Amino acid sequence: MNREEIERLYKELIIPESKAPYRFEKKDGTSVLAYNPVCGDKFKIFTDGEVHFHGHGCALSKASGSLLMKQLEQRHEGEAKEIIHQFVTAVKSGTAESLNSDSLSTLVALKNYDGREDCILLTWNAMLNYLETK
Repeated sequence: MNREEIERLYKELIIPESKAPYRFEKKDGTSVLAYNPVCGDKFKIFTDGEVHFHGHGCALSKASGSLLMKQLEQRHEGEAKEIIHQFVTAVKSGTAESLNSDSLSTLVALKNYDGREDCILLTWNAMLNYLETK
């Protein structure tokens, strides 16, 4: 992926998704912390009722969190875990064939750009850890 393709992906998906993130709202109740001490990205994922998230971070981590919220919508825990596992595996392997989402495939494609894998997986790993230790 060359620089022009990356810039296009940021303009078409990442920037719009980060400017108007889905279910980006501070809530009361139980929350999961997604925090990267290296860069300071920090989000809370609110798990009571419909899942929401809120906090601050780079455009990529916020957009990725927004896409996670969309994927979790109306899913039970087993489905949510499976979706998150598939996505994390796809990002780590750099192969998006198993994903049924152009947006998620775009995130996989961006993982090698400037070491952004941590940004992409921040909220996903936090939610997976929560679901697995519940």
